[in-house]
Amino acid sequence: MAHLLILEDDLDLREELSDFLMSRGHQILSAGSLHEFHHCLESSVITDVAIIDRLLPDGEGHEALKALRRNSDRTGIIFLTARGALEDRLEGLRCGADHYLVKPFNLNELCEVIEALLRRVGIDWRYDARLHQLQGPGNLLLDLNALESCLFALLSNEPERVIHRDTLVEAMGHRWADFDARRLDTAISRLRSRWKIKNGCSLPLKTRHGLGYSFDFLIRRI
Repeated sequence: MAHLLILEDDLDLREELSDFLMSRGHQILSAGSLHEFHHCLESSVITDVAIIDRLLPDGEGHEALKALRRNSDRTGIIFLTARGALEDRLEGLRCGADHYLVKPFNLNELCEVIEALLRRVGIDWRYDARLHQLQGPGNLLLDLNALESCLFALLSNEPERVIHRDTLVEAMGHRWADFDARRLDTAISRLRSRWKIKNGCSLPLKTRHGLGYSFDFLIRRI
């Protein structure tokens, strides 16, 4: 499941795309103009992949594309157009699109492009700050206690970085100098054990000896 945004002024096509992609398990936000698109951007929902029409009633899709790129460089963007000339395709790619589809296109082809982009943007792991949950691929889920939630909040803010033990302890409101490090080791061990018992697989949380902790995959904060 991913969060997709469809910007398409043709109502019939927009509804067809929405229905098809919802049937594939995705959540959809849709807009028919740049004005509606900017309202969608103001929502708290992270856009994993956006499908953007080139020509809109109040402007060009390039404006939406650039706005998405300013907001996040990890959103996958598919540009739609009725014009298949090379220069048109190059213009979309120069503005930051990941893929270009010329109308009419096959819905199954669109689905394959979306799946390829989702593998690139890495949405398999998510940290839900409101519910204090870690969500993994294939609907894996674990409720987190205060320490665990603090850890994944830090990991989601700093992808691919080692979170140092003193940083984690101080983020919890303790002084590192006064904290018993064995408590931290025990807490991380219990976290790994709870994940494996509940989900039947190992949690890809690595201990960096003498430093702290890192995660093998990007975690998206939602």
